[in-house]
Amino acid sequence: MADEKKIDEAKMEVKDQEQLFRGFISLISGITMQQLGKVANPITGEIERNLDVAKAWIETLRMIREKTKGNLNDSENRFLESTISGLQMNYADEVAKGPEKPEEKEEVPAAEKSEEAPTEEKGKEEENKQDEIRDKGKQ
Repeated sequence: MADEKKIDEAKMEVKDQEQLFRGFISLISGITMQQLGKVANPITGEIERNLDVAKAWIETLRMIREKTKGNLNDSENRFLESTISGLQMNYADEVAKGPEKPEEKEEVPAAEKSEEAPTEEKGKEEENKQDEIRDKGKQ
């Protein structure tokens, strides 16, 4: 009975390790997909695209594959291989789109923003003055 309990615990430990391994690989895959611009950052809700970072994560997974060679079961090995292949295909797709595009909206420093508002207000004030002068001339 004690032997059966040890066997069950060993099986559970292997199952837990496999789940942890899959979770770890999935985490890296998710980060890589964000950096490829395929999914939005869950915190900011924004699409990010940094192909250099994505490539580094793919290389990290390839290193893990080499370092764990012969230590993974068939299921773990297939999961890792398919994850790497999928990320490489997505990376190739993004590279084919061309270089990363700079943000369309340029951020304006706060000092410049505060200067813009009065300028717009001055322009409106001048239009109003000209309208008043025109209206007086018509009378």
